[in-house]
Amino acid sequence: MYLKMLIMPKIKVINMFIIKKFSYSNSKLRNITPNIEKKLNQKLYLQKNHPLNILRNKIISFFSPENKTKYSKLNVQTQDFKINEDLSPIVSIKDCFDDLLVPLDHETRSPKNTYYWDDEMVLRTHMTAHDVGFIKNNITSLISIGDVYRRDSIDATHYPVFHQVDAVRLFNTEELNQNPYTGNNNVSEIIKDDLKYFLENFIQ
Repeated sequence: MYLKMLIMPKIKVINMFIIKKFSYSNSKLRNITPNIEKKLNQKLYLQKNHPLNILRNKIISFFSPENKTKYSKLNVQTQDFKINEDLSPIVSIKDCFDDLLVPLDHETRSPKNTYYWDDEMVLRTHMTAHDVGFIKNNITSLISIGDVYRRDSIDATHYPVFHQVDAVRLFNTEELNQNPYTGNNNVSEIIKDDLKYFLENFIQ
């Protein structure tokens, strides 16, 4: 997958000790219910034989070093995919919104839509919240798997906790321009075509 390089700060990792410490925050923004807090450590996708775990295993298997070249038309060297599946669901507002250029007045920042841990931290609303930090640390091919949280009303198609897989693969522009497959074609279009080819094989 193709992403354009931005200014990328270091990722902030929060362990379970800090999660417990923050449990008693008196922030006026804090809007996490006990029921949601109980779900922070479930990690259904890591529970053996759970449907999410079965799907997770298939995804990780497909994104192997062998398939990276087998299902790509681009003969370029990129890192093997780093699998990240034990990331804290508590991230900074900066990681979740600011570094991804989410406008300050965007509705997704509202406490009506996002769970605030305190004045500076939220429950991630998407796995992309971790991408900038990884890229800043020169990890340019990665898969992030985890649970995400949004303040949705529960109905037949909505629930405040769900799961996402985020994939990132960065290419060297100079190397792509010299690639025989790209030729004089638009590099962005070539990457889109290669991504389509990769995902079509993944779906099969």
